[in-house]
Amino acid sequence: MKLPTQRQVAKALEIAGEIAPIIGFVAAKNPVLRSLSVGIKAAQIGARLYSEFASMQGHNPYHYFVQTGSTWVFVPKAFHALVVQRMQDSRLVATDGNWGASTATLSGNIDVGWVHSVLAGKTATVAYLFVQHAHKERLADLFREELWNLHGSNHLVLEPDALAVDKAGVPSGYIQTAFIEETTARIKKFLPMGIRAYALCGLPGVGKTTCICQIVKAVGLRSLRIPLLEVCAGAAVGQVHNGQSDQPDLTAIVVMLQPDVIVLDDLDRAPPAVQDQLLDFIDRFRKTAKIILVSVNDIDSMDAALTRTDRLDDHLIVPSLGAPAVAQMLGAEAQHADRMADWPISFIHDYLERVEALGSTAAAREIDGLEARVRIQRESILKKSAERHSAPRRNL
Repeated sequence: MKLPTQRQVAKALEIAGEIAPIIGFVAAKNPVLRSLSVGIKAAQIGARLYSEFASMQGHNPYHYFVQTGSTWVFVPKAFHALVVQRMQDSRLVATDGNWGASTATLSGNIDVGWVHSVLAGKTATVAYLFVQHAHKERLADLFREELWNLHGSNHLVLEPDALAVDKAGVPSGYIQTAFIEETTARIKKFLPMGIRAYALCGLPGVGKTTCICQIVKAVGLRSLRIPLLEVCAGAAVGQVHNGQSDQPDLTAIVVMLQPDVIVLDDLDRAPPAVQDQLLDFIDRFRKTAKIILVSVNDIDSMDAALTRTDRLDDHLIVPSLGAPAVAQMLGAEAQHADRMADWPISFIHDYLERVEALGSTAAAREIDGLEARVRIQRESILKKSAERHSAPRRNL
């Protein structure tokens, strides 16, 4: 037989306190005619005791927060550690023995709840965190600055299960190209006029993400980069999380962080369902962000609903970095810059890793093989692009 939990014992003692006066009355007066009413009262209290236990013991704790009509919404995992630190005077509201659902009120009268494993009657691991829908803006205000400060950077990236410092771009720091400088100057000129969205277009590997990261740093605003392929396959993007997916709710995360710049990687390669939801996502955050930057491999393959001017205002073609910028990246290996001037950046990074591991001379002997792979990749990309253009286009 399963032993009652500490919560159940405490509740039993509380209700037993209501029975005590009845027992005392019977013992003192011993009225036989009142025995029936005493029995009925005891039965009522027993039923209430059973109901209390059943309400906690008989339900999946997760369902307490996501059942139909619930006013609870998910809190992104990025905020869990900050919220858990402030959980005090929690109340267990449901349990199935191994897992429980608890609630608490944070400072500012913010009601939160969480599903957690139970060990020795206490919370062991928090699996899901919730906040009352009416309180989510206050929760965001409470933790926003703390979350940015926690990472120690103004440039974050949303990974599949967490936020992290965005380290994309050039490891050695800033590189200069005419395109980066001209685009940065253009963005700064439009900045006082309100939100503007830019699509940076080019073949895979041409350096779109590198250019975007350099531009964001030069503009000097807080940014959140969202790699759509990695993060959003099958995820809810523009809707309140409904509990059917463990993927992050982009809307909730952006509302809580309120970045000045939102970066969407590989927009045209996102699954069709995600592209549909991104229509509402982009429309919503054109009202709150200052800049939206989108990388696109083949903008001509996308539906006009996503690429029109009130969603993506400027379509900018990203050229190859060119020999001077590649020379900056290569450093001591700059003698190969002309040969690698139009290589995808991933191959340049690969070559530098070979130099570090094998030495300059041995790595140089492998340039021919890398160059052949660059050519094969480019031919494959062009072939796939032609196939996409020949396929029927979806209407959003």
